[in-house]
Amino acid sequence: MYSVLKQLENGEFVHVASRDEFEQAVRLAHALNAEWPGEYEVRDSHATLVRLLWSLGCESNHQIRV
Repeated sequence: MYSVLKQLENGEFVHVASRDEFEQAVRLAHALNAEWPGEYEVRDSHATLVRLLWSLGCESNHQIRV
C-alpha cells in the first residue's frame, strides 16, 4: 500500500489518497500535480519514504530516498 501526501504551505504533509501499487501512486501524484501543483510524497506502508517533488508545476524535479 502506498500513500500520496501533499505538502501544505505550513510545511505539513496531508494524506490525499492510497494506492496498492507504487506506479499507481506515482501516476496519481502526477495527475494531482497537474491540477494542484506543489510538493508530493509517496510513502509505502513500511514508512520508507520515496519523495517526488513537483514545485510550481515543474514535473522534472524528482528526488528519491529509500
